[in-house]
Amino acid sequence: RGRASYGLNVIDGNFDSEDCHGHGTHVAAIAAGQTVGVASAASVVAVRVLDCDNRGRVSWLVSGLDWVIRDVEARDGVPAVVIASVSSGDTPSQSYDDAIARLNAAGI
Repeated sequence: RGRASYGLNVIDGNFDSEDCHGHGTHVAAIAAGQTVGVASAASVVAVRVLDCDNRGRVSWLVSGLDWVIRDVEARDGVPAVVIASVSSGDTPSQSYDDAIARLNAAGI
């Protein structure tokens, strides 16, 4: 049984959260790769918030982070860690800051 699954794709709403350029897959392998991953027994759930041009909206990122909270709650609080490799540019975003605060408040 695999430990990786698709969770959310905010780009086009389908259930395929496949990574267009492999960056998310690369980061997930560092975190949870079976041979050399930091947490080699962890399950990984893909949450896609950027399009294939590596562009997105803050609202997409916030939707992804909020989905993680709901998913953890649905799993009866199974411990979770979010590994995000995101640069939203130089423009501050209160909604993004609030989403991170919600994650922290949920213990994620």
